[in-house]
Amino acid sequence: MGMNEPKKDNHMAQEQSHFYIRKHLQLLGHEGLGVTELRIFDPAPLVAYVDNEEDAVRLALEMDSKTSGIYVGVQPRPLKLFDKAPNCWKRASRSNHNCATDEDIEFITTIFFDIDVVEKKE
Repeated sequence: MGMNEPKKDNHMAQEQSHFYIRKHLQLLGHEGLGVTELRIFDPAPLVAYVDNEEDAVRLALEMDSKTSGIYVGVQPRPLKLFDKAPNCWKRASRSNHNCATDEDIEFITTIFFDIDVVEKKE
């Protein structure tokens, strides 16, 4: 194993991350219906509204090791929210009026089901 092996593994991991983030965004089907909301809750609440896959991937990877999780809005958000955090992370707060609410949902593109099998007890 040469000294370049870790870089190669890191590059492959980053390519896989790009692939899976793009697949997830495509599954949501937001294109042409508004923007996608990204949020993190720690270490501080931040929000971003993205209008393209490239910026969504960039922002997600930017926070990948800095937070415990990145929330991606399942439904598209109205285009009017884009200017609140346009393809960049901003402090999220209700007082800044930059956080989407249920009332902002205009389209339902995706519904996820979490089904747990319950085994019969005999």
